[in-house]
Order: sequence, then structure tokens, then C-alpha cells
Amino acid sequence: MKQAEVSYNRKSQMAEALNSLGQEALRKMFYQEVTHLMRLFLEEAKGKHQVSEEYQSFVGDFYIAALSGIVMEWIRRDMELSEETMMTYLRLMLDHQIEEAFLRAEREGC
Repeated sequence: MKQAEVSYNRKSQMAEALNSLGQEALRKMFYQEVTHLMRLFLEEAKGKHQVSEEYQSFVGDFYIAALSGIVMEWIRRDMELSEETMMTYLRLMLDHQIEEAFLRAEREGC
């Protein structure tokens, strides 16, 4: 199967899921799937920084909401950006940001 066909099929599947489930149901499903992975990532990103569980949970909630929102908007816009471009943009936005947040929180005693 050609890459263009795979991409079209994926777009069709995502659009169908959005239409049949509705935006809020799809957002909840995505949120549930990402939450566990984000918690693992945050634990690793925290490393040796001494930050409260409350702050770590806040950071997780922030990024989960942001990521689910941007993915939903990407789907709603018929996935105009390629998956590769979307992943590159997310990497550029997120790379080392969480570690820096934990470092700043540790300095401020959060």
C-alpha cells in the first residue's frame, strides 16, 4: 500500500471517529490513553529534582490537556499537517520544557 493511501485511510478513520463519537468523547478517550504515558514520562523527566506531587500532577494535567486539545484540533482540521510535521512541531515545543519546569519549581520550593 502506498504512503498516500495509508495517510488517506488514517485521515478517514480519524474523521469517522470524530464524527461518530463526537469531539468530547474522542477527547476523553485520548486523554485516558495519554495519561498513563504522560505520568511515566513526568516521573523520568523529574529525575532527581525535588518537586511536590501536587506540582508534578499539575504539570501532567497541563500537558495532557494541551496535547489532547492540539490533537483534536489537528483532526478537526482534517490533519492538514503531516504526522511527521506534527511530531516535529510537538518535539520542538516540548523538548526539555518539562525538565526546565521541574528545575524552576525545585528552585522555588514547589
